[in-house]
Amino acid sequence: MDYRILKSKITLHGMTVAKLTDRLNEAGLEIAVSTMYLKLRGESEFDRAEIKAIKEVLQLTDAEVMDIFFDGEETR
Repeated sequence: MDYRILKSKITLHGMTVAKLTDRLNEAGLEIAVSTMYLKLRGESEFDRAEIKAIKEVLQLTDAEVMDIFFDGEETR
């Protein structure tokens, strides 16, 4: 996962990690802010539902999702 790209997308949408987490919860995904930070640090992986919800909230393209979540190496 490329944390830098995801963090930049969060910032470009005028959000913080906490605000993104709130939006994900509003969309029906139950995730705590602390869990989100674990995932961002690479200590836990995002599952399919989380990736889909993040894609929708941040209006990511398929290519951006691939670059962020499936680039083959961890970057923080």
